[in-house]
Amino acid sequence: MLDILENVPKTDPVAIPEQKAMIDRFLEQNHDVPGSVMVFPNELQANTGFVSPTMQTYLARQMHVPLHQVHGANSFYSFFTTEPCSQHTVKLCMGTACYMGGAPQLIE
Repeated sequence: MLDILENVPKTDPVAIPEQKAMIDRFLEQNHDVPGSVMVFPNELQANTGFVSPTMQTYLARQMHVPLHQVHGANSFYSFFTTEPCSQHTVKLCMGTACYMGGAPQLIE
């Protein structure tokens, strides 16, 4: 099986020396924080904008936890994203009042 950390995309924070140094510093300073499987991805996403599969693998290895624990937290909570987001996010309400007011036409 191909190791994900051997073929890191150049745009991934793990491949960018400054961001990787920030990740390593954060891991070193907070290695004993309870609930770190949830805390680390949250803080890293706040600094990098997303938590890529490569970052998840790197975190799991550095934290000495199974990858499924890191991936599980990232996939369970909707606020985590695995890809860089655009500068602006548009959300549309699909509640009854919004739906009746024309939200489906805005989506199209």
